[in-house]
Amino acid sequence: MATNLALQGASAEYIAMMLDDDDIRTALTYTENSSLLAKALGERVDAGAYLDIMGRFLGEFETEDHQALPVIRPWTADAPGQEELLNLGETGRCGKGSLCNLAWPLACYACRKFRPRPGGPHKQVLESVDRMIEEHRRRGLDRMVGVLRDIRGRIAIVVEADRRRLQMETGC
Repeated sequence: MATNLALQGASAEYIAMMLDDDDIRTALTYTENSSLLAKALGERVDAGAYLDIMGRFLGEFETEDHQALPVIRPWTADAPGQEELLNLGETGRCGKGSLCNLAWPLACYACRKFRPRPGGPHKQVLESVDRMIEEHRRRGLDRMVGVLRDIRGRIAIVVEADRRRLQMETGC
């Protein structure tokens, strides 16, 4: 799990949290190996094309075939600034077929089984995470800032993929 998270670009802080470690020393072994892989790829692939490939959404958006999967709606408001997430509604569906115990919808964006709803409130989730990052930074909660930055990057990819999807559908 930690190796896959590192290869997907997760921060050491996020990996440590997922491993239930109090410090990031173990998680750093995964992220250091991941950065070596990225460096090796960067030396062999055109940097512009590589960054464009890495910036694409790797999952798939929700389709009619996913209607039987569990709906993901925000369910927790235990962190500063998360309260506004509760009013956003459905963000997508869980491709695993059963919801995990992580804090949805934020953790969902880092999961390959997440099926974001086309046209869903992803931009609003991104804006909410930006406010949470600022609030955590103000409170000096650096570990959470790192975790939220990682999640923010995943949400931003979905926002961009949704924008491109809409652009292709409408032709503008």
